[in-house]
Amino acid sequence: MDTRTLPKPRRAVGEEAKPFLPAPKLARAAQHVPSPPVATGAVVPKAAQGAASPKAVPSTAVLERLKTFSTLGNVNSPIPSDTQLAVGPTYIMQMINRSAQIYDKAGNAVGSPFDLGAFFGFATNSGTDPRVHYDAAVGRFYASYESNVAGGDEIQLAVSDDDPSGTWTRYNVGSNTSNIQHDQPKLGYSNNKVTLSWNTYDRAHTGDPDNGFRGVVTVVVTKAELVARGSITFTTFAPHTGKFQVVPAVSLSGIDDQLAMWHGENSTDVHVATITGVPGDPMQPVGRTDNTIAIGTADSPPMATQPAGGDANIKTNDGRPGPGNRRTHAGKPAGAAPRQPSASRGNAVGPRRSRRRTLRA
Repeated sequence: MDTRTLPKPRRAVGEEAKPFLPAPKLARAAQHVPSPPVATGAVVPKAAQGAASPKAVPSTAVLERLKTFSTLGNVNSPIPSDTQLAVGPTYIMQMINRSAQIYDKAGNAVGSPFDLGAFFGFATNSGTDPRVHYDAAVGRFYASYESNVAGGDEIQLAVSDDDPSGTWTRYNVGSNTSNIQHDQPKLGYSNNKVTLSWNTYDRAHTGDPDNGFRGVVTVVVTKAELVARGSITFTTFAPHTGKFQVVPAVSLSGIDDQLAMWHGENSTDVHVATITGVPGDPMQPVGRTDNTIAIGTADSPPMATQPAGGDANIKTNDGRPGPGNRRTHAGKPAGAAPRQPSASRGNAVGPRRSRRRTLRA
């Protein structure tokens, strides 16, 4: 699909608030045992103040503001605006709700804004929750999107060529027609994997997360195949009802393991998952280890009062974690756990069952 041939975003009249799906009440247990992958298959393109912590690595980076410019804005008007930005060496790509625009590093628009529904192969002015990242190691942009259609849902993953204003290749990495919503897909990557994770809800129980929540699904894609933009192999972990809002990390250095983190509401623990292996490689089967790290009480953010003219639909008290980065220094991840949890805290690791499926164009 070529961004230069896509329709422009449809400008909306008035605001459209997307339902806020709160966290379910997760039972706190001594063990957090992950679900095994339920499928490994192949798919082809779809047409604080004070002294720094002694464990902190001193930074030598210098922050300099080089350029300020206006970007696309909330063209379609859904609330919240879901603004996403990815920066490469030449181009900047913005996705916001159902619209996207590419800029050069001087802030000049490259081509016209385009509709994300059409970009991901859905109806124009449809879909939600875009994500976009630039992977400097391979010189590619990755993007994901939720179709949010009635009666089911679909998650699309797309990869650019070396020019994001040109041709992209997209893949269906998760879909259903059984009235299950794939809410808020998250996107991350490591040296050899690209990973997505999303919450699932039964739409028949909208507004009742304790009964409607169906668990977290995680999909792991072979990065080399994705970058080659041919058939891809991926492994899917079954929905896990003991997790919520799992965020795959973006690795800023050449680390094969994929880290992902989640934090339950009102929990005193942070949970870090380490995903190993490569989908489709019998010598490196995909596995997952869950580590539990005690952090003490972490209160949810307050619900801020909006200023005059502000939007009352914006919720500031969402305590779920946002995207995270991982960088290594002297062979140790800067974001690594300060200690390895003991076996009594519920580590789970090992090869997983899988079955293979192949989809061809």
